[in-house]
Amino acid sequence: MGLELKPSKTRIAHTLHSELSEDCKAGFDFLGHHIQQFPVGKYSSAVHPTTKKSLGFRTLITPSKEACKKHQREIKDVIKQYKNAPQAVLILKLNPVIRGWVNYYSNSDASTVGELARQDHLIFQKLRAWGRRKTGSNNKARKKYWKKIGNNNWVESNHVRRREPSTVTTTY
Repeated sequence: MGLELKPSKTRIAHTLHSELSEDCKAGFDFLGHHIQQFPVGKYSSAVHPTTKKSLGFRTLITPSKEACKKHQREIKDVIKQYKNAPQAVLILKLNPVIRGWVNYYSNSDASTVGELARQDHLIFQKLRAWGRRKTGSNNKARKKYWKKIGNNNWVESNHVRRREPSTVTTTY
């Protein structure tokens, strides 16, 4: 087919032992995921499919650092673009961004390692700053923009004259 590997984008990586990799980093990034193996005990290890022996490691597939930073930049840009807009408009613009990111990483170990909770917290901080800017204080913003819906505290909600309030889906 005439395909060639580009040396600047190609490296030999070991997913378990960093000293066996070219750049002394274990694991690699692929399509926004970071794939790496970690040594574990025999009771929490994966099992070989045919020999049924403990492998001694566990593979974690998590969002890469670059993907997390890109997601936060995208959230920041949306909030900045709609900083003077009403809350309902901001919610409508943020929901597809958040849902898309969560759906893409839903089959990874992002929730296992706490990355989804971290992203949730960072988004909450940005929205709290947006509310503080709109009302003048965190206390007024909390009373105006965040409600308790069901068992979920601190849900950003816009009670407009519809049957159901629009809410930001920041709980991962």
